[in-house]
Amino acid sequence: METLQQILENLDANAPMTLEEIIQAEVSAWERSDERKQMLIGKRYYRIKNDILEQRRKTIDAEGRMVAADNLADNRIPHGFVRKLVDQKIGYLLSKPFLPKTKKLEYQSELDLFFNDDFKMLFKNTGKDAVNCGKAWLHPYYTDTGELTFMRMNPEECLPIWKDAAHTELAAFIRVYEIEGYVAKKKQTVKRIEWWDLDGVQI
Repeated sequence: METLQQILENLDANAPMTLEEIIQAEVSAWERSDERKQMLIGKRYYRIKNDILEQRRKTIDAEGRMVAADNLADNRIPHGFVRKLVDQKIGYLLSKPFLPKTKKLEYQSELDLFFNDDFKMLFKNTGKDAVNCGKAWLHPYYTDTGELTFMRMNPEECLPIWKDAAHTELAAFIRVYEIEGYVAKKKQTVKRIEWWDLDGVQI
């Protein structure tokens, strides 16, 4: 993975854009991409929010305009086929408990503590992300007490920058997400963009 300094050196030599401008361009293209749209559709269908719920029956009013027909029966019925199929696939692939083993007996108790029921549930939910969105991400990090743990990240927030065409090694990583915060004494939703590389995380 290239460091931020190496990327900046390459930018100086080959591109008139700054790193911030390239990040903005990549994020803008990602938010409009078909891949991200399909991720959102997959997650929406898993929550049984089918496209039919967005459709409204319309009629022609006395002036010849198309208007919503609020007085007609609402026969829109969402189906849970996608949720059922995803759950079946995850059940087939990940329901059997995995048992981490090591030849060093002194490490076995540590592994058993780490790969507990919470981690297995996290792993299963990450599998659902992989089926619904085509990709899934787990972020390893250390807590304030020095414990290694993982955070599941929303696939539609994650933009990998691959070093190779086979997508086996990352050059950098961009995370785009929204948080609620106070701006000038008003609660607002703020978009945050994080750039991850070997030098750390920049916001």
